[in-house]
Amino acid sequence: MNSPPSVILPQPLWRRNVSRGAAPARQLPGGVRLDRHPRELSSGPSFTVRLARHAGGLLARKRRRAGWMPSPRATGAGKSAGRHRRARTLYLQEWLAMTWKILAVALLCSQIGSAVAGEYTIKSEIVNFSPLILYVNPGDTVKFAQMLGHNTESIAGMIPAGATPWVSKMGEEGFRVKLEKPGAYLYKCGPHYASGMVGAIVVGDGGPANLTVLETILKDITLAKHVVARLLKKLREDLQALGRLG
Repeated sequence: MNSPPSVILPQPLWRRNVSRGAAPARQLPGGVRLDRHPRELSSGPSFTVRLARHAGGLLARKRRRAGWMPSPRATGAGKSAGRHRRARTLYLQEWLAMTWKILAVALLCSQIGSAVAGEYTIKSEIVNFSPLILYVNPGDTVKFAQMLGHNTESIAGMIPAGATPWVSKMGEEGFRVKLEKPGAYLYKCGPHYASGMVGAIVVGDGGPANLTVLETILKDITLAKHVVARLLKKLREDLQALGRLG
């Protein structure tokens, strides 16, 4: 009785070379052999390490081609080393040029910012305004913060001639006043005026032109006169310390 013909099934790729006794199989970059089982190719620390080394080699070659690091042939004297030095010099020149551009833009922005009107903040602390004396430029805005239980209002007659007086609501947070006219402005907290909660704002450079006027009309103040007198004294001392008074 004749036996049925044998059927030879195709062998997987990772066993063909081994079963036929062929030469060692081809290798992928990084030392990965094609005659290994796919599970072996996708697992194990050795495979991961080889792939990492291969990726590192690719990155190094890419950097060498871009001129970021010297090639092994460029370690000595020669044309390759010269090209690398030129590339490094060119990169340094470009970096310096970009740095100077950034510095120029930053300087320009600072000059523009100084020409634009600014905003300053005065905070209430218990029964005091901080800072007690504030120096600003014409057109600047002053904001009052932490005003719970307080308000701010200019003292009658204690602002430059033609300036607009102001008064905020009780506890009004973020109240703003824009000061256009140069000179000294004295203000108070209505409920705590007698407790010494006052402050001064000087608008413009040099000494305020109305300082002498404020000191002259001090005699006309009846309520908390000693508080205003003490504020004017501190204002004059501060202006002298800053060299704003001749």
